Amino acid sequence: MMASLKEKLKNKLSNEDYQFLLQILDLPPSKVRGFIEDKVKEVLNYDSN
Repeated sequence: MMASLKEKLKNKLSNEDYQFLLQILDLPPSKVRGFIEDKVKEVLNYDSN
């Protein structure tokens, strides 16, 4: 089931979004929130520069 879900997501998402999602799926649950928060901070800092 997971393989078909990944295929569907790959077809619907941009490559960058898909790679981001794969990184999240590979993390242990305790690390997901911090990873997402760090990525959001990166984007906000990038946009402000």
